[in-house]
Amino acid sequence: MRHFALLIGLLLLASGCLHPGDGEANQTPKAKADTEGGGRTFEPGAEIWFTGAGSRDPDGTYLEYFWDFDRNDQHDEMIIGDVNNNGRASHAYPDEGGYTATVTVRDIDGAEDTATVTITIKGESTSLHAIITTGDETEATYRPGQPVEVDFSGADSTAEGGITKYEWDFSYDSSVGFAADEEGDSDEATREFESGVFVIALRITDSLGETDEANEPVRLYINYNNTDTRVIGSGTHEHDLPVNDLGLYAGGNLRYIQLRLEYDAGGSHGADLDLYLYNLTGEEVARNETHDTSQAEQVNTILLEYHNSNHSQWFDEEGELGEWTVVVDHQRSLGADPEYTLWLDVIYWED
Repeated sequence: MRHFALLIGLLLLASGCLHPGDGEANQTPKAKADTEGGGRTFEPGAEIWFTGAGSRDPDGTYLEYFWDFDRNDQHDEMIIGDVNNNGRASHAYPDEGGYTATVTVRDIDGAEDTATVTITIKGESTSLHAIITTGDETEATYRPGQPVEVDFSGADSTAEGGITKYEWDFSYDSSVGFAADEEGDSDEATREFESGVFVIALRITDSLGETDEANEPVRLYINYNNTDTRVIGSGTHEHDLPVNDLGLYAGGNLRYIQLRLEYDAGGSHGADLDLYLYNLTGEEVARNETHDTSQAEQVNTILLEYHNSNHSQWFDEEGELGEWTVVVDHQRSLGADPEYTLWLDVIYWED
């Protein structure tokens, strides 16, 4: 019997099942993965603490912890856990979805074991959700007497108990808050717009009295274009120029103001015209008094560009925007009454 036992021991030693140093075989550690608190569903961006608590080495030796927080992405990005605190480590997932986190535990002899924990990343959900859509163009050009008509729909909005009221704000300003221009039980709305930048917001109310506002409002960018031809005697002509930036911070969307005055001076200095631009408080913004006496056809232009540091002062948030005035001035009549054409453009978006 003693010879048989010795033979079995020698066979085990030869096969490597016995640890040569202490006469005992090294046993594989057992891994366990979890989250602190045992949660399985978290919001996007939340810091999640993972733990390897419950992992053990039957031999009672030191364990190392290595985490792969997304087993499904095909990337082995291993994070070392806190060996003094059950392999504790944190991670945040920015996007919704299901993720499998894997912990690998390793003992001092290099033996390893793995375990996984699957979690779900999901944002806070609600059945009440205001949504605005439009099938019309959100970039257009307004000409005097030709307002831009836009149809809006809230039909894609959802509510578990049914929607009882739709409220529309056609010039929403975040600094002021929601101010209803129209309300009712219809999920459709139509509005005519002149030039400017407009943010369209929708607020819905359900049968339980709960409300929700669309957090992705529709923005309209409507340029201004006008052409006016007149005959001028001695004196001045005034032309209205709406310079608006409704619903968003001033200047952030207004790009250019362009004026072009063309007339036939007929070779007479007495037919020369001057071009002036004033803001809504009556301050002179720009002028063009140039004349080329060698040319019968005269052209005066004014261009203001938001990105030009010398011009941007007129595109600020201090009440500069609103109803501006363009003046055509004929100071040297001397019996000449020239005909002129004036082009006026306010550009919020470019083709």
